[in-house]
Amino acid sequence: MEPGQIADDRPLEFSSVPPNFRKGAKPTRHQRRRRGAVLRLMKGVTGKVLDYGCGYGDLAHAISATNPIVGCDVEAERVTFATHEYSPIPFVQCGANGAPFEDQSFDVVLSVVVIHFVPDPAGYLAEVSRLLKPGGTLVIICRNQTVFRNGVRRLFGMGQAKSRLWVPTKAEMTTAITKAGFQIMGSTFFYDPLEGWKNLGDCVFGTIEQLCSFLCVPATANYYGYVSHKIDSGSNR
Repeated sequence: MEPGQIADDRPLEFSSVPPNFRKGAKPTRHQRRRRGAVLRLMKGVTGKVLDYGCGYGDLAHAISATNPIVGCDVEAERVTFATHEYSPIPFVQCGANGAPFEDQSFDVVLSVVVIHFVPDPAGYLAEVSRLLKPGGTLVIICRNQTVFRNGVRRLFGMGQAKSRLWVPTKAEMTTAITKAGFQIMGSTFFYDPLEGWKNLGDCVFGTIEQLCSFLCVPATANYYGYVSHKIDSGSNR
């Protein structure tokens, strides 16, 4: 075994899980940027956290250093892997339409690139509100639209690139969050790292994005995030 290499003692059913999600493994640059964005938004945030759409559990593990946390995901394989890898953090499977927890069970709900995959984004935000205590905190990370690619497509009369995912504009996302009863308190952003380019278009647009990343331009970032507080409906009475 090479120095620093982690022994692969995972059960066979975990063989398809990328090794960078293992406890103690070296994270990818994307994972590091994602984690940094979440930690920036969570600075000063206290209380019990739900990682709603926890994936393989690596982010929940990072948050557990400062906050008690529970993870849930719709994929049974991911929940099983996270439980195996990051015990004693509790991980549970949730349904497509909700999480198996009582109303107002959490102080914080963390949602990292999840809302684009759910069948009903407004319903998902309503479920987040149900799970949060009054005044609770939503920390959400979202994909941004491919600003440069869409701009070039419009220039040549091609229209916006189609996606099977719901990827709204930032204005549409902020409207959805406020309509769900949240007040946005802060924001952050990050760009994809310099990796995964597959063709000339990726190289051209990726180079432009890396320049914008160096210049700290938020509008064209690949990902953005908000920290929001649940508005206590009783506070205005």
